[in-house]
Amino acid sequence: MFPIVYHEHNVAIHIEWMNRQVIFKGDEMNTRVVLLLAVVMICALALFCSSRFAPEDLTLIDAGQIDDIQWNLVDVDPPAAGGDVEDYAPFMIALLDGAIWGHDGCNFLSGKYEIIHDTLFVREWSVTEMGCSGQRNVPFSHLLAKPGIAKKGNMLTLQKDGTTWSYSSNFTRELPATAFINSTLTLRSSNDADFAFFIDLGLYPQLQLGDNREFSLQWYNKSPQVTGFINEYAGIFGMNDQNEIQFTAISWKYEGNQTSTVDWQVIERILAAGRYEEGDGIFKITNDDASTCYEFSR
Repeated sequence: MFPIVYHEHNVAIHIEWMNRQVIFKGDEMNTRVVLLLAVVMICALALFCSSRFAPEDLTLIDAGQIDDIQWNLVDVDPPAAGGDVEDYAPFMIALLDGAIWGHDGCNFLSGKYEIIHDTLFVREWSVTEMGCSGQRNVPFSHLLAKPGIAKKGNMLTLQKDGTTWSYSSNFTRELPATAFINSTLTLRSSNDADFAFFIDLGLYPQLQLGDNREFSLQWYNKSPQVTGFINEYAGIFGMNDQNEIQFTAISWKYEGNQTSTVDWQVIERILAAGRYEEGDGIFKITNDDASTCYEFSR
């Protein structure tokens, strides 16, 4: 073997070449680290987004998933410029065959809606401002702002400009089996003191519950010999296996009788009922707030 002889100049060149090689490898490593960090950040962002909007959590929306259901606003996060959920309450929306109806306890929104690419479009809308004591605003603007819309279980969410409005419903499942669906039911008895009005008139309110979740409640407040006008509330309703019931009137027609409004007050209490029972041919609904109950039968 030939001996290796190192000269000062050659050693310097060798060391310089080694340093350059180390620097080159260091730069390459730094580049790889930066790329790796970028990939990690992208994956983390994707994971964060998927945790909020994962397909298994939020489903693609079509009208069939949310139609014929009442949705009650339960949360605003973060609070929008108009205030938090207490500033809206009670606030609900109902969707029915391409129509949307909203109510904040005083004011009404009505219009038509479409869902396109998971965005809610409300068209041909109008707002009736009845006014509320202490109401700071008429909080329908988030519905009109073309928000993103998604559904998760019994929750419906609208999202716009970083704010999420969450709606809930206890009536997203199929209607429970009942013999009173698709029947005309007549109010037979009640502990409501104003039920005496109908006893004196001899004509009683009639309720129809359809399997499409639509209802109609009709009644006279004058003798048919005086007028052929029939008062009516119509809209959608929900029932579940916990014996809860909820009516949402979307349209109505009413003609006064120039004497009193007790008939209308009875109807209002019926529609505000929250529980139902059935048995022995009786469909009974109860308004716990008013401590009144109403028994219907065919």
